Amino acid sequence: IPNRAIDAIPTEALRQLMSWDWPGNVRELENVIERAVLLTRGNNLNLHLNVRQSRLLPTLNEDSALRSSMAQLLHPTTPENDEE
Repeated sequence: IPNRAIDAIPTEALRQLMSWDWPGNVRELENVIERAVLLTRGNNLNLHLNVRQSRLLPTLNEDSALRSSMAQLLHPTTPENDEE
């Protein structure tokens, strides 16, 4: 983000960023930080959100549900498959 100076990241914001796994996706981290920089007034980064509750990021329960749904779509269980 051009021409934007952030002098400090508050301890709580840093803790939130570090507490999330960022499961192999640096793009998620980049998007959260970019959004925070855009919404921050002043020079101290403010996340304006709880990382775990952000709709940008899945919670562990949502992620598990998504994996389960994808598995069912990719490997459907049909009566024919059950008999084999």
